[in-house]
Amino acid sequence: MALGIQDLAIRTEGGKTLISGRARYLLDCDFFLDAVKQIDGWESDIVLALTVERHDIRGYHTVQDGETLASIAKRHLGSASRETDVFDANRDRMNDPDQIMPGQQLLIPRR
Repeated sequence: MALGIQDLAIRTEGGKTLISGRARYLLDCDFFLDAVKQIDGWESDIVLALTVERHDIRGYHTVQDGETLASIAKRHLGSASRETDVFDANRDRMNDPDQIMPGQQLLIPRR
């Protein structure tokens, strides 16, 4: 998966790794942070300084096999019960909340 960070810069300063860049959506920052969290000791060794261009929506999610609106809402909005928020944001792309397809792009609303 592409992490969606542009103008990525990595440098070392004061014994820490500083990572800066620009993302179109906050969701891109979330995905990047998920990747950084895979690095042992990231909390004490890495400083992230990412800017976000658009704040009107959280971003877009590409549906994976086996996902539901509830699982997507839990991952990106913190609660499976927010599945109706995801559905409402995507009414122009879908008629039934139970018929999402792998590969489909869904708009994720702001938290």
